[in-house]
Amino acid sequence: MEKMSTKKIIGILTFAIVLFAAMQHLDIVGRAVGTVLGLVSPFLIGGCIAFILNVPMRFLEAKLFGHVKKGWLKKAKRPLSLLLTLVLLIVVFWAVGRFIFPQLAHSFGMLKSSIPQGLARIQQWMAPYAQKTPQLVEWIEGLQIDWSAVLDQVYTFLQHGALNLVGGLVSATVSVVSGMVSFFISFVFAVYLLARKEILVRQAKMLLYANLPDRRAQNIVEIGRLTERTFASFLSGQCVEALILGCMFVVTLWLLGFPYAMLIGVLVAFTALIPVFGAFIGCIFGAFFILMVNPIQAFWFIVVFLALQQLEANLVYPRVVGHSVRLPSMWVLVAVTLGGSTFGVLGMLVFIPLFAVAYTLIGQNTKQKLRKKTVPEERLK
Repeated sequence: MEKMSTKKIIGILTFAIVLFAAMQHLDIVGRAVGTVLGLVSPFLIGGCIAFILNVPMRFLEAKLFGHVKKGWLKKAKRPLSLLLTLVLLIVVFWAVGRFIFPQLAHSFGMLKSSIPQGLARIQQWMAPYAQKTPQLVEWIEGLQIDWSAVLDQVYTFLQHGALNLVGGLVSATVSVVSGMVSFFISFVFAVYLLARKEILVRQAKMLLYANLPDRRAQNIVEIGRLTERTFASFLSGQCVEALILGCMFVVTLWLLGFPYAMLIGVLVAFTALIPVFGAFIGCIFGAFFILMVNPIQAFWFIVVFLALQQLEANLVYPRVVGHSVRLPSMWVLVAVTLGGSTFGVLGMLVFIPLFAVAYTLIGQNTKQKLRKKTVPEERLK
């Protein structure tokens, strides 16, 4: 007992000394942390890529090879599932570049010419109200925004085709981690993680159980499982929901004769990845695009948006996403607000499953303590 107490005291003193020294040399600590992150960033990004690709790979492995119990196919199901996932990824990029981006480039070209005309049309439409609201009309007439210049770079970027856009996206991504070599290392590392994930998980468990008490090691394993399950469910559900919502908008707007159906549908799908507020951001941009063509259609677009949003929220979302994160709406709002204010859009996406994990762990711990204390159910009502 004395030995344990002495070890704890020494550990606390050592931690306090190190913390004090770090606080006195924050600039050196910051540079050291930056250097370490720069060295390990390809592997961190590779881990993120592996986690994302693991969702479709696990689905394909379960659906196509789940019934296989013996033979060569049992050994080959992981490489085949991984290969199919990579092929599927390539096909998706090709389809987007071949069919969707040319439509987006065409829509941007039309939008580039329609915005100045749309502003002039709005001025004419509001002309009868000039005597009642002269200040508003003067403000609109005084607008000096060069919308053609704003959209010119976007249009020039898109008109060269999907390959340039995909290349630009890849270049923007890999520039964060110092170039193509780092991205290649990240991707290879991700493939390695996916190919040998069971072996790596077993090795991690061996380290935990060898160096920690059984109970603490088991708790860490359970928390890891809960975190992986929560993040995977949230990621897959959010992506599928955004895809369905985008398709609903493309088809509905095209059938009703709205302009920029493809552009608005893709925009709504991407913004819907942002929890809670994302789809409404897409609505604002979509209404503005249509406003430049027809103000009346812009009003009806908002009506269609609200109808599709309600349909998606009441029919699609419960069945596709359901209770994957098991987090009450109030805490979802708190997570989105804190994540967005701290780390932007990425924080919104990450904080919801993090809050869900914390909410589940706190709930389990609370119930366990209540059972130990044998608190009557009546006191909790």
